[in-house]
Amino acid sequence: MGKFANIKNNTDNLHITQNNVGNNNTQNTQVINNTIHNNNTSRKNDEQSSAIAFISCAFLGIAFLVWAFFSYHDEVHIILNYSSIALPLLSILALLILFIKKENETPDIVRCILLLTIGATSYCLTNYINTCIPLNLLEHAKKATSATNFWKELTPYGKELAISIITSSILLMLSIVLGHLSSLRELSYALANKNRIGLWFYVYKLTNIFKLKAFGTGGIILTLTILSGLVISGYIIKLIK
Repeated sequence: MGKFANIKNNTDNLHITQNNVGNNNTQNTQVINNTIHNNNTSRKNDEQSSAIAFISCAFLGIAFLVWAFFSYHDEVHIILNYSSIALPLLSILALLILFIKKENETPDIVRCILLLTIGATSYCLTNYINTCIPLNLLEHAKKATSATNFWKELTPYGKELAISIITSSILLMLSIVLGHLSSLRELSYALANKNRIGLWFYVYKLTNIFKLKAFGTGGIILTLTILSGLVISGYIIKLIK
């Protein structure tokens, strides 16, 4: 059951109060047809301008993100590698503490093994993504003077490959971050005071939502990792096409 078997997540302890406002519908019938027409026309123009501006900003943002990713790929690769290696360390330390305090249970061991597996999988996937990146793409990113220049000179295949690589990497990053939070949860659980006081108990309450569960953080991590592998393997692009 665990030493805090009956504790609930912070989200369960929150009392949410909702006040319904606007039960009385008020309608203003003093409307001039000409005014309505002008307002509608103006609104449509504003919406079109906003949509164009949003699409332009989104395109520039994606182009810049892709360009920056490949320009600093070596640094990104190192960060992902070390993050993957470090992912299960806190959970291993937590398990050792629980063994010393004689508070360990089978689920604690299982979660530690799962986090070790997640870390190893992330490490392997990081290196696989790295092998999928052509050297000429990295060289092109470093030579490009701007994000738009980098993007325009890519072939259609190059654009698909670049999007696949960065999408896969982002999914993997999210998976690693969740894994670290879950590992922190294990450590805070091991160090938390049984009397439910102190810093580590507070950290445990905050991070308990990241406890590895099939229908929770564990399931999300698994989904993100699988999607990352499918994207870099090209299956998602094939499905979209």
